[in-house]
Amino acid sequence: MTKQSLTRTLLSVLVLLATVVCAPRLASAASARPETKPAWQVEWEKTLAAAKKEGKVAVFGPPGIQARQILADSFQKKFGIQVEYTGIFGRDMAQKILSERRAGFYAVDVHLGGTTTIMTVFEKGGLLEPLEPMFILPEVKEPQNWVLGHLWTDNATKTVYLATVQLNSSTAINTSLVKPDQLKSFTDLLDPKWKKKIVFFEPRSPGPGAATWSHLGRTLGEEYLKRLAAQELTIFPNSRDMAEAVVRGRFPIGLGVSGEDVAPFIKEGLPITLLKASHMKEGSYASPGPSAVVVFKNAPNPNAAKVYLNWYLSREGQLLFAEGVGYPHRRADVPVIETLGREPIQPLVARGEPLPWCNGCDMRSIQDAQKYQELARQLLK
Repeated sequence: MTKQSLTRTLLSVLVLLATVVCAPRLASAASARPETKPAWQVEWEKTLAAAKKEGKVAVFGPPGIQARQILADSFQKKFGIQVEYTGIFGRDMAQKILSERRAGFYAVDVHLGGTTTIMTVFEKGGLLEPLEPMFILPEVKEPQNWVLGHLWTDNATKTVYLATVQLNSSTAINTSLVKPDQLKSFTDLLDPKWKKKIVFFEPRSPGPGAATWSHLGRTLGEEYLKRLAAQELTIFPNSRDMAEAVVRGRFPIGLGVSGEDVAPFIKEGLPITLLKASHMKEGSYASPGPSAVVVFKNAPNPNAAKVYLNWYLSREGQLLFAEGVGYPHRRADVPVIETLGREPIQPLVARGEPLPWCNGCDMRSIQDAQKYQELARQLLK
């Protein structure tokens, strides 16, 4: 072996030894180096830690035991953050919140509910925070995860998010007294045989009755509403009582009835059903139901409010809301949910059909509804 080849061999041996000795140390150093987390995860963990320090979040939402279980207990169990939940309608909480804020008292973080009070009182009064900057989780933030993308009541302010938009069915009939083919258009209600035989959910104030009344006004005109009022409608302030009145045959037809009030009677095999939105020639209207979400300015628990907002709009939150509270979601990555009287928009969108008039989806629709409510006050005295 020449001197030159011996030198090369010795160098190769030394390199091999160095590799054997140093490799574990290099690997150990590499493994010790912290993994780089995506920015959203860093923000989420930081916000969640701060929320846990706050310890609670105050939420106003739909009333009822089931709503509380879904919107309070589920969140509390997942995150260990106490939810001070108040089940209340927006119209009932408006004065309370305004009075407290005038006194410098800020008690509510998040509100879930219908849009009339939210838009006409809270948004108009400048009490709401823009929500888009609070979106942290990618599954919430990405528009493609939502059917029709992100929907706001006002694209400029982005303070009110519409988690749900549904097609409403609210025409109930007693199937022993009325056959579905007897009512194919709302104009059929003008037949003299239905005089004094129609019960209507209160249309003079916000709610499903007013939404139904507005839909009839928009599609058939004010003259139609005058003729319908001449049928001597009976006005009920309670959907549950309306459903029972239809079941008992006291009134063969009910307008503005909620599916949740009809469902128990159907389950018992009693003679009542709700006509689907597509059954009537004039169709039906869309609405966000009590699913709109807002966060108040000067929220007492701002980080917990962010965590709650992201959870509510997540796949988990929306599926729980749809299954438990009964309002179909708009998530594109969750199985479609349909409940009696509330039809999801996914099939309609898949067919390429336009969304019908949406009661409560923007200020214009609210003002439109208020116009028809005023007409109802004039006609139904």
